[in-house]
Amino acid sequence: MARSSPEQARHMVQYLCGMFVLLASALMTALVLWPVDDEVAGPPVCDGVALYPVERLAQRGDVGAMAHMGVRLSEDGCNAQARARGFEYLEQAAEAGHAEARQVLDVTEAEERAASVSSCAALLAMMMPGVDDAHLVPGACSRP
Repeated sequence: MARSSPEQARHMVQYLCGMFVLLASALMTALVLWPVDDEVAGPPVCDGVALYPVERLAQRGDVGAMAHMGVRLSEDGCNAQARARGFEYLEQAAEAGHAEARQVLDVTEAEERAASVSSCAALLAMMMPGVDDAHLVPGACSRP
């Protein structure tokens, strides 16, 4: 058997280091590009340390920070206090002219109106089972 020279040993170490770097970079790329499933992502972050600097900016009047905080705090998984605070931020940002904040408020208001009308129509249909168009009774499902 031939003994390996120091030159061959150095090349082997360089080869192994290069393979390690390639595998590590492939693993990091796979982790970064891996699609995130909403169920795996977990609940929304309503209050947390990560949002503290953005909320400080929003409290100081930064319109972009207000809009960001409003969107984050008004997510479905947040509690009532966080959602109310989020809608306050959205209203302030919309008043300052932020288009995304205005859009989020408009969509939310439309969803609330649709939910109240649909529950009203369902109640009318339940009370008047023989009438197919119970939801078309004038003024029956309008808000006070």
